[in-house]
Amino acid sequence: MKPTIKDTIVIDRNVGEALRMLEKRMAELHLSAGKDMLEVVKADYQLMLDCFERGIQDPNGDEVYMDLLRRTYNLYNTVRLDSILNRRVSFSQAKAIAYSFSKDKDSIVSTLEGYVQDCAMASLLDETEQKEVIKKANAVHQQYVERLFNYIMVSGQWSDETTSFYLSLIQSPTIDQNDAQVIISAITISLLTVFDVNKWLVLAAIYENNNPMRLRHRALVGIMLSLPEGEHVLFPEVKSVLQRVFTNEEARRELVELQMNMYYCSHAEADSAEIERDIMPTFVKNNNLKITPISIEEKEESIDDILDYGATDRNLDEMEAKMKKLRDMQMSGSDIFFGGFSKTKQCSFFYQISNWFVPFYPDHPYVANLIDASLYDVVRSLSLYGTFCDSDVYSFVFSLSAISNQLPDNVKEMMANGPSGGMPCDVD
Repeated sequence: MKPTIKDTIVIDRNVGEALRMLEKRMAELHLSAGKDMLEVVKADYQLMLDCFERGIQDPNGDEVYMDLLRRTYNLYNTVRLDSILNRRVSFSQAKAIAYSFSKDKDSIVSTLEGYVQDCAMASLLDETEQKEVIKKANAVHQQYVERLFNYIMVSGQWSDETTSFYLSLIQSPTIDQNDAQVIISAITISLLTVFDVNKWLVLAAIYENNNPMRLRHRALVGIMLSLPEGEHVLFPEVKSVLQRVFTNEEARRELVELQMNMYYCSHAEADSAEIERDIMPTFVKNNNLKITPISIEEKEESIDDILDYGATDRNLDEMEAKMKKLRDMQMSGSDIFFGGFSKTKQCSFFYQISNWFVPFYPDHPYVANLIDASLYDVVRSLSLYGTFCDSDVYSFVFSLSAISNQLPDNVKEMMANGPSGGMPCDVD
């Protein structure tokens, strides 16, 4: 089988052949990104060949050739990204959004810091004016973060200057931590599309430095999901990071937890099918039973109880067994809510890609425009508990808002007080 361009670079380490293959691919696909870089790398490679032909011995020859390999690999990823941006609709749309985004680094910092300052200043206003100012600030800011996300997601190979900028920005105490998490996710999506060692090293530095737990854990997910295969030959700094991580006891524990979560995520569809097949029919069949926070009770005397004296007891036992099985599945790590929430992602909220990754907060403009005052405490309590992931909390809120007028006040009060009795959850 004919070797790929990547194999020619990473395995064969053949700069000349890789450059010829890249030039041919760019011509076939009519790609323009990387043309200048291609000419520069070709010129440097030819200069090295000329030196060899003249018998000139360079004591740093191995380092020079390794640098050419790295630059050729970066060129390969630049060409790949250009091809993806032209072929995939979602990336083409992100590219169009990124095109109009101000790339000035000072502007990015001042905008993100300005949002935090505006919210802080609003706290000095009276309650009515404060809500209006914060609502307006959130609406403008959310749109900005969406454009920033798209810009990072389709960005090319980062320079050392860009790398330092984003590492400093994410760790800055003067920007909102939600924004920092969204930026980390944007870098992760970019890495999953096309590898960039500098972006990967940003995530590694965030994880290894003494940052807030939410930032570190989100960075760890990005590190592991985008872990390169074979590229450590070109980038020994990746191997150095992994050696440090694997020798750290706490890091090893977090890696095991991450692997377990990924394992359970891979079984989410199978678990959902099991719940739909083996558990939900029991709940539907026993709709004359009422589930309370502390027990399962019969609503009223049923015809089954009249015709079969032991039917109610058997139904109660069956319901309790299915509830226990559901709890056991959740306690073992299964996402028992996947089946329901996977069907609620058609909302326009999820048309903006950054919203899939933004931590839940009740003042998000989309949420704030949907809920009324009676549901605000309910929504706020949801942000304090770890039963659902962030995107599922948003889905739950949107579903809740659609039936809010039908909910009794005592139900709203119970939900506002947080989970109790029913399914177990961990307080974050």
